[in-house]
Amino acid sequence: MYSQIKEEKPYRLNDIKITNFEYIQSHVNKVLYIIFFLLLTEGILRKWLLPSLDKPLFFIKDIFILYLYLYLALKRKFPANIWSLIALMFMFLFLLLINIHYLVMDLPVLVGFYGWRNYVLYIPLAFIIQTYVNNKALKNIGKMFLWGSIPITIIAFFQYLSPKDAYINKNVGLNTSSEIFIVADGVVRPSGTFAFTTGLVLFTGALFIFIIYNFFLKKEKVVGKLFFYISVFSLIASIALSGSRSAYVSLGGQIAFLTIGSLLLLRKREGFNIISYIITGSVLFLLVYNTFFEKQKDLILKRQEIATNAEGSIFNRLSDMVINLEAINQSNLSPIGAGLGLGSGGGSHLALGVNQFTLSETEWGRNLLEAGVFLGVSYILFRLALTLYLLFESIKTLIYTSNPTPLVAFFYVGVNLFIGPTTGNGLTYSFTWIFLGVALAINKVILENKKSQTLNKLSRH
Repeated sequence: MYSQIKEEKPYRLNDIKITNFEYIQSHVNKVLYIIFFLLLTEGILRKWLLPSLDKPLFFIKDIFILYLYLYLALKRKFPANIWSLIALMFMFLFLLLINIHYLVMDLPVLVGFYGWRNYVLYIPLAFIIQTYVNNKALKNIGKMFLWGSIPITIIAFFQYLSPKDAYINKNVGLNTSSEIFIVADGVVRPSGTFAFTTGLVLFTGALFIFIIYNFFLKKEKVVGKLFFYISVFSLIASIALSGSRSAYVSLGGQIAFLTIGSLLLLRKREGFNIISYIITGSVLFLLVYNTFFEKQKDLILKRQEIATNAEGSIFNRLSDMVINLEAINQSNLSPIGAGLGLGSGGGSHLALGVNQFTLSETEWGRNLLEAGVFLGVSYILFRLALTLYLLFESIKTLIYTSNPTPLVAFFYVGVNLFIGPTTGNGLTYSFTWIFLGVALAINKVILENKKSQTLNKLSRH
C-alpha cells in the first residue's frame, strides 16, 4: 500500500504542474485577447468615442502589457529564453541611458521614458505570445482579424467616399482637416478603425497572414467558407481603398515569400499545390480588383506618378526609410546620444511642443542619434539577429510541415523588425513586436500539430 502511494506521488505532482500552467496560460491568453482587440479598435476610442483623452489612450495597451509582465513575474513563469534575457538587458541599459541624458543634458525624464517605451517595452510581449498562445488561442486571434476585417473595410469604404472634413475622416489630435492624407484628386486615404492611415496598411498584411493560415489548415478551420471568402474580399478592398503603395508592396512581398516556400518544397507534392494556389489566387485577385476597383487602381497609379516625381522611385523611398548616410555624416554622433525618444514625433512634442521628427526620419539614423553609437548599433544588431532567427525558424517549420504560412508571416514581420520605423511610429511599433510573437506562435503551433498528427498515425499502425 505504501509503495503504491509512493509511486503515484510523482504523477500527481506532475499533474498539478500541468494544471497550474494551463490555468496561467488561459489567463494570459484572455489578457492577450484584450491587447489584440485594442490593437484593432484603439483608433475608435481616440478619434470618435473619447477624443479628449486621445493622448492617454495612446498608452492603453501598455497597461495590460505591464500587468502581464507583473503577473508572470510573480508566478515565476516569465519566458526564460536568450531573447527575453537580452530584451531585459536592453531595458536596463536604456533605463540607465535616460538617467544619463537627464543628468548630463537636462532632457526631460518624460521624454526619456517615452523613448524607453518605444525601444523596449513591447519586446518581452513577443516571447510571451510565443510561449503561451496555443492552437485554440491562435484561432481565436485569427477570428478576431478575419471577422474584424468586415467592419474595418466598411468604415474604410465610407471614409473613402467622404470628404476630408467629414467627421468619419477625423484624425487623432487634429482640429482641422488640412493634414488629412489624400491619395489623389482630393480622395482621402482611409484609416479604418486605426488612429492613422498606417494602421490600415499594417492590418492588411496581418490579415493576409491569417487568411493563409486558415487556408492551409486541414481540419478545424479558423472560420467557415463564407466568412473566409468575405475576409478575402475585405483584404482586396482594404488594399484598394488604402491608397498606399506600401500595402501593395507588402502583399507582393508576402506572395513572393509564399512562392519561395513552394520552390523549397518542389520535391514534394505540396510544392506544386502551393504554386497552383498562387496562380489561381492571383488570377482571382486581378479579376476582383479590376472588376470592382477600377477607380482605385487609377488613383494609386496617379499617386505613384506624383510620388515618383517628388521623391524618386519607390526603391529610393525604401532606402531613405532605413538610413540617410548624408544626414548622419552632417550630424554629431555622440557616444551617449542626443536623447532617447527625442527623434520621434511624440518625444519632440513632449520636449519642444512640436510634433515632428527632429533628429532623423530614418530608423537606423534615429537609433544612432538618440541612443548613441554603442547602444544604437547594438540595438540594430539585436533586431537583425531576431530577424535571422525568425527566418531560420520559419524555414525549418516549412520544411518539416510543408506549411508556407511561417514564411508569409516572416516577410511581414521581418521587414519592419529589421528596418521599419518601430521607434518612431506607434502603430508600426505595436504591430511589429506583437506580430513577431504571432509569427513565432504560428511556427510553434504548426510544428505541434504536425508532431501530433505523426504520433496519431504511428499509434494506429
